[in-house]
Amino acid sequence: MLNLLKSALWNQEADLSLFNNKGVDWQGIIDVADKQGVVSLVASAIRKLEDQGLSEEYLPNDIINKCVTLQFSIIRQTSSVVPTIESVVQKLREAGIEPILLKGHGVAQYYLKPEFRYCGDIDLYLGDEFVDKAVDSLKAYVDFVDDSYDNDKHYNMKWQDVEVELHRSAIDLTDTQQNKLLYEWTEKELHSNRNRQVVIGNTNVTVPSELFDSIFILFHLWWHFVNGGTGIRQFCDWTMCLYRVGDKLDERELKELLNRFGMLSMWRVFGHVAVEYLGLPKEKFPLYSSKKKYVGKKITELAMEYGNFGHEHYQYMVIDSVKRGVFIHKIMTATYFGKLKFWCFWASPILSLPVIKDYYKGVFLSYWKKLFH
Repeated sequence: MLNLLKSALWNQEADLSLFNNKGVDWQGIIDVADKQGVVSLVASAIRKLEDQGLSEEYLPNDIINKCVTLQFSIIRQTSSVVPTIESVVQKLREAGIEPILLKGHGVAQYYLKPEFRYCGDIDLYLGDEFVDKAVDSLKAYVDFVDDSYDNDKHYNMKWQDVEVELHRSAIDLTDTQQNKLLYEWTEKELHSNRNRQVVIGNTNVTVPSELFDSIFILFHLWWHFVNGGTGIRQFCDWTMCLYRVGDKLDERELKELLNRFGMLSMWRVFGHVAVEYLGLPKEKFPLYSSKKKYVGKKITELAMEYGNFGHEHYQYMVIDSVKRGVFIHKIMTATYFGKLKFWCFWASPILSLPVIKDYYKGVFLSYWKKLFH
């Protein structure tokens, strides 16, 4: 699957020798790609194998047809979000609010073929001072607004059946020194004059600076990984971001920031995944290091095992373990989260230790309450 994914990411030919036989499990490859959130990319690479000369004997027509259907479905879904982005941005600007698009379609612009990057919901940063005003302005247009809002980070709503999150802040503010410094930097950066404009549909949309994206996308990837797992799609987002901006970044400024946030070790470990497994050229990756190769290998294996944000794997694991009894369920759940946190700790002890301590503290208090109440 990774060979096909790299072929699609870089618009290159795949290694034909890997598929020039009757033993290829094409449906299995498609299933893994779907689980990882990269099925449109892999489907495009499978279709290209036909152009490379792979015969119908080894690549059945029904697989080609399935790839065409999958690509059309993803492109249609992703394109359907664009009118919502345009509408919401327009209404917010009419209210005197300039939203900044985080992730999603903004990140898709880093891909060689943005339409192949699946985009579902919309994340808009407004800042703490504008969220309440934005909610009041948009209530007349949305199908649903969560009136019981009590989240310090964002406000959820639906617009034309698309999930929209209006963010007070870009990251969760947890009580650690490094996280506070990162939070302060993201707020400062998002209010700076380094934000950019990209064209989405027929609208100029504001997106963060390239430096912001290179750090924020990695932090978002790591945060989901340590708290439940993430898949190859999120690694692809960061990889393609660095491909576009890596050689433009000031290494001295970048290193100083990563050290300040406790992210330098993680940057290099996850960078090993981007370079060695996803094909990012080393010259596009600032501060590359081959140290902790084994940690990078295990991170990749866990991403492949758990899939896109780990939801599917965790769901199946819960169903299976519950059937086998409460004790087995607790052991399997602890093992699941334990593996993720163990390897994240080795990727970045400074950043991971507070999260790990908070997690196991919560587990201990939960069982303590059950024991004595």
